Amino acid sequence: MGNTTKSGKSYLQRISIDKDAQSKEQAKADAQDAKIQLESDLMAAKRALNSAQRDLEVAKGSKPFDVNDVLAAQQTVEATQADVEAITALKEELFGDVTLD
Repeated sequence: MGNTTKSGKSYLQRISIDKDAQSKEQAKADAQDAKIQLESDLMAAKRALNSAQRDLEVAKGSKPFDVNDVLAAQQTVEATQADVEAITALKEELFGDVTLD
């Protein structure tokens, strides 16, 4: 995941602009659905990070030792950690105001 730029508008605010009351209720429901999907994606990224960390430990203790395997596993851990951090930041930026009813 890449860097995100904060604009100060949540996801709900973005999709609610100039909508009537019924459309705003739909926008709220859509925002709740999107938040649930993002939370699911975050949990998947966390599971992938745990798996990558386990793979790194296995690579460090493998016989015969292969430094390329360790380096590849380290890169996977770092990339996956960056994904978790980026998704967490998006969750705060876009869905901090969205409550799940």
